[in-house]
Amino acid sequence: MKKISILAMLFLLVAGSLFADDKQKIYLPWENGKLQVSENGRYLQHENGTPFFWMGDTGWLLPEKLDRDEASYYLTKCREAGFNMVQVQTVNGVPAINFYGQYSFPDGFNFKDINKKGVYGYWDHMDYIIKKAEQNGIYIGM
Repeated sequence: MKKISILAMLFLLVAGSLFADDKQKIYLPWENGKLQVSENGRYLQHENGTPFFWMGDTGWLLPEKLDRDEASYYLTKCREAGFNMVQVQTVNGVPAINFYGQYSFPDGFNFKDINKKGVYGYWDHMDYIIKKAEQNGIYIGM
């Protein structure tokens, strides 16, 4: 009797793993429209009226301390934990330097020639983080 029970359990485990969906659909909250304040001013909701519950993590130094692989891993884990928001500081101080040694403001606060060509890898890294968050269904609060 024990052998039959064990075989039945093994069969169910194997059958379940064969039919399991390896890729779960990632919920993208913005498919409900932009976020807005509710009519009574007490909560956030989407344009279609779906309430938005801010379930967030604080990755304040994410743009400065993590490389791209680590940031991607972190955001995947946030999604798996059920977070829909990660709050970050875009610039923690001046000078702000990311994992790759790139400065947020290569010329300090000299904005007189804001359109000049230069190295803006710090902000490219920030764009990467925002894109990865989007792929995980997570808003970035800055």
